[in-house]
Amino acid sequence: MIMISNRSCPLLYSRNILLAFFMVLFIFFVVSSCGDGSQKTIKSEPIITEASIPVQGMTCGSCEHHIETEVIRKDGVFEIKADHEKAMAVVKYDSSKISLDELVAAINATGYKASLPVISNQ
Repeated sequence: MIMISNRSCPLLYSRNILLAFFMVLFIFFVVSSCGDGSQKTIKSEPIITEASIPVQGMTCGSCEHHIETEVIRKDGVFEIKADHEKAMAVVKYDSSKISLDELVAAINATGYKASLPVISNQ
């Protein structure tokens, strides 16, 4: 009787590796699809809020840009437009992810003086 070793026949060795890989993949998908679904997370809708935050100390477009680039990096901020002529920054954000106090603190961290705003829900 002649026995062919997997090592002596590269084609058989490769086929066995692929077969083992697909078996593991199949088992993974079968196991991950089982269960009662109680582990599903419910993604909540964002609570989009717009706030007009008074900002003192802006004198030019560079000041506006500095505030905008820092605040837009915060998780939950969708849009910000700073205006040095109106001394105001209008921010659209998800109030379930970031608070108004955190927005004011983010602006203050840029070196400008922000205070609590008038809020309007959309």
